[in-house]
Amino acid sequence: MRQVDSSKRRISDRGFTLIELLVVLAIMGILVVLAMPSFARLAATTSVTAQVNDFIADSRFARTEALRRGTSVTMCRSSNPDASVPTCAGTDATSGWEGGWIIFVDNDSSNSRNGGEELLRVHAAIPDSGGIRKSGANNYNQLRYRATGWAIAANATLRFLPKSPTAQADVTQGRTICISSLGRVRALPTSDATCSSTD
Repeated sequence: MRQVDSSKRRISDRGFTLIELLVVLAIMGILVVLAMPSFARLAATTSVTAQVNDFIADSRFARTEALRRGTSVTMCRSSNPDASVPTCAGTDATSGWEGGWIIFVDNDSSNSRNGGEELLRVHAAIPDSGGIRKSGANNYNQLRYRATGWAIAANATLRFLPKSPTAQADVTQGRTICISSLGRVRALPTSDATCSSTD
């Protein structure tokens, strides 16, 4: 009968030593520390991109509804989108579009929602936004599409910023939206991009 060397069996059955385990954990810790800035950057960029996509989708929805209904439809920033009767923010509001917005049938073309005007869509405030503001001194308050699908004097530049001040310092983590005088909306890949005169 063949005998098995018990010393070889013990060697083959053993697992990791404590030192080997500590080395593996140290390497994993270093990799996590090195990867954290990349994950934070990805999260910030993804969040801003989602905000931009929501804004563009809602502006296109407003334009489509204006064409379909044959009347003016306004998309305006709101300071109370969660209210039972949400309204447009006034020009003296401290927050920009990050406070949320509403889309409604603007029967009297006043750029503000009156009692009987139908509410079409509400976008809640964005808690993880670093600000959505017009480039320049004044906030851009609304985007109104006429029945023709054109907007009225809608020329504006909006800067979408990530929440973290560190991320805001990197312009590639933000986005710029250009709104043409006819209401065409398009996105540019940085927060300091310049909208051309043809936008």
